[in-house]
Amino acid sequence: MGHDPEGLASTLGALATFLAGFAAARLHHRLRAWPVAARAGGLLALAAAWAVALPLFLLLQPVGKRLWTPSFVAVHAAAGIAALPLAVLLFDAPLRNRLLRGLRTAVAWPLVALGRNALVLWIGVFVVGKVLATTPVAGGPLGKHLLATRGPVGYFALTAGAGSSWPA
Repeated sequence: MGHDPEGLASTLGALATFLAGFAAARLHHRLRAWPVAARAGGLLALAAAWAVALPLFLLLQPVGKRLWTPSFVAVHAAAGIAALPLAVLLFDAPLRNRLLRGLRTAVAWPLVALGRNALVLWIGVFVVGKVLATTPVAGGPLGKHLLATRGPVGYFALTAGAGSSWPA
């Protein structure tokens, strides 16, 4: 894959991406007294502004994460901010329909679970992943053994509960 630059070049792009998201959150907060549809429209307008700016950034450099180019920032800001109006409409709107309330709960549950279980995810990714990569079984690491004996579906079923993946 080649070198993936770190340091000032990627930090400035990461900061710009963060600031785009922060601006969207700030706009949503400032518009909190507005009706839900108007708040969603304001966020959609901000996403559209990033999308409109994209051709200007493409004149400077193509989209590329390796250097975190301005066009990469614009694409991700537009896409990320465009997802927010959907969340506003789904979670901020008062829902009288029982089916929509159930949908809201179903969509929110994985996000709440991930937020509450960050330590569990960390353990799954790092500890279990390390165990699978370093535990010797049948002349090789446990992860390779599980993959060879159980196949990809079996391996996933055995390891997904911990949220881990065997390092390649």
